[in-house]
Amino acid sequence: MKMINWRKIDKTSELEVKNTEDKLGIKLPQDLYTLILNYNHGRPDKFLFDTKNSKEHVLGTLLNFNSDTKHSDNVITVYDAIKNQLSENVYPFASDPAGNFICFLLIENEIKGIYYWKHEEEFDIENRKIRNINNGIFSNMEFLSPSLKIFLENLYSPE
Repeated sequence: MKMINWRKIDKTSELEVKNTEDKLGIKLPQDLYTLILNYNHGRPDKFLFDTKNSKEHVLGTLLNFNSDTKHSDNVITVYDAIKNQLSENVYPFASDPAGNFICFLLIENEIKGIYYWKHEEEFDIENRKIRNINNGIFSNMEFLSPSLKIFLENLYSPE
């Protein structure tokens, strides 16, 4: 696995992350929990990622998982602002500089996919479930990876 160095980390604690989990009504999978505990609100040195349709998107920062929701990059604040535009069981955990989010699909406390949520794309939601549009492709969410580990392994630096 390629080593990622993180900078501008905001310290957090197990209690803070637990309080955030409680507010979101979820239990984070161990790999994401460990990432947040060690690198909360951090910025990776390898920050570029590709999607199936385009190259060189930027992972700007992990969201802040401290329970203080006054911070605009706080995961609870972000989730509350966009939850009506997300499918059920999808939660943001990182952002890009353009107001888009990297999200995880959580089923039975396991990540079942990492997605790129684009705020300016078209989408259609009924009862908090994204309806299949554009030949079954969710146009505001692009699949990135089946797991957090693979997503992080695929991050790269500019040449």
